[in-house]
Amino acid sequence: MGSARPTSWAALAACVAVAFGLWQAWQITTAPFPSRYDYDEGVYAETAAAAARGARLYADVFLSQPPALIAAVRAAYRLGGETLAAARAVPLLASLLWLTALFAILAAAGRPRAGVLAACAAAGNTAFATGAHTVQMDVPSEALAAAAVAAALVACRGRTVFWVLAGAALGLAALTKFTALVTVVPVACLAAAGHAAAAGPARAPRAPWITAAALALGAAAAALPFLPAIASPRFIADTVRFHLDAARAIGSAPLPHLIAVSRFLAASWPLTAAAALGVWTARGGAAPGPDRVPPRPIWAWWIPITWLLAETAALAAITPLWPHHLVLLLSPLALLAGTGTDAAITAASRSTRTVPAAVALLCVAAYLAAGVPDGLQPDHSAALRRAADVLARRVSPRGDVLTDDPLVPFLAGRRVPPELIDTSAARIAARALEEERLDAALSDSDVQAVLLWRGTFARAFPGFVERATVAFPIAALADGDRRLLLKRLRRDRAPLP
Repeated sequence: MGSARPTSWAALAACVAVAFGLWQAWQITTAPFPSRYDYDEGVYAETAAAAARGARLYADVFLSQPPALIAAVRAAYRLGGETLAAARAVPLLASLLWLTALFAILAAAGRPRAGVLAACAAAGNTAFATGAHTVQMDVPSEALAAAAVAAALVACRGRTVFWVLAGAALGLAALTKFTALVTVVPVACLAAAGHAAAAGPARAPRAPWITAAALALGAAAAALPFLPAIASPRFIADTVRFHLDAARAIGSAPLPHLIAVSRFLAASWPLTAAAALGVWTARGGAAPGPDRVPPRPIWAWWIPITWLLAETAALAAITPLWPHHLVLLLSPLALLAGTGTDAAITAASRSTRTVPAAVALLCVAAYLAAGVPDGLQPDHSAALRRAADVLARRVSPRGDVLTDDPLVPFLAGRRVPPELIDTSAARIAARALEEERLDAALSDSDVQAVLLWRGTFARAFPGFVERATVAFPIAALADGDRRLLLKRLRRDRAPLP
């Protein structure tokens, strides 16, 4: 293989990432008031805004996840202002890191063409494309986790500093979402495989404790800026105990979760089929193609399979399980899919070169096109725009809005009481949010409006909704069950006879 070939595949992978990034940026900027969004987007966007105003995480603000994403969104606000577009830029950039890491893993394993195909496999998946413009923890966390695996694979070649980088990436991933700790499994597998490959009469293997120490050093360095937040007495209560309480209240059953995983795999059948092909060809030891460097033993076929099984086990335990959690499967699936497609192209090219290459190109193009369904097209919400406009007109910039959907006041540039930003059904089920706390907010002089948008309050606390209607009798906006309630101010009162 000529020296230009790896560079060419890297350039192609960069083109895939750039094209994907431009498409995602278009989606973000085209719909500033999106009709489809995740509830947590409003929670995290407003939490970052509250933190920027001086509110303390896990003290003034309830936050059920580690603090790294909030810190990243705050940094985005400094550059782009407190807008949804700035907040969504964080998962967008993370998705590009993820695509780059997938390519880097297989390129470091000597299969750069498979790396390009793995990046295409991820970019063409609907869950990946949706998560890339959703302010959620999962895509940034999994992107950093994939980067940790890529750094660990490079470190296995004898570069100890990359173990430090792997530890830092893994630490940041866990500080974004604890589910990234599953990535300890492939990193440990790589460390064991690298240690075994280094053993022999020609050279002494590096002591395992050196690898562990380098990983720990990197993780500690990554955690250092977040010490004030994670040292808070409420950190464990908000990020760990809350989820355990929610799981007990909702009920944890692994079988329905595994069924959800199976449905995801069935819905993503091209990716699943290519990954199955990757398992079969890798287990059989496919012969290297003309674009490959000689195979190296460190990245073995069983590592992505073990990674996939570990992620599946994690999904079986997560309660409640939401669709955005399923992106945890994408890294090992994409790596296996890239490996399988690459091996199939290599096998077909042994008889003829032109036809298999053309067929492979058409298949990849069709797969990427299938990853852009109508549901991912940007769609503007007139109702959301109108609600934000009314809020901006009727509530002062220093006033608070009590709501069951914090994205609406965030888009209006209005605040939500920091402790009541997250009013999700899970928080209510875990008894981390009581009705009395909402009642107390009704009498807070800073609260100028109550916005009933998602129906969460009506389902969980119907009595509170009745009391809010009495305390805030002016309906500035009414759209079915969606209402914006305002206090009756002096100028709103009828004159005395």
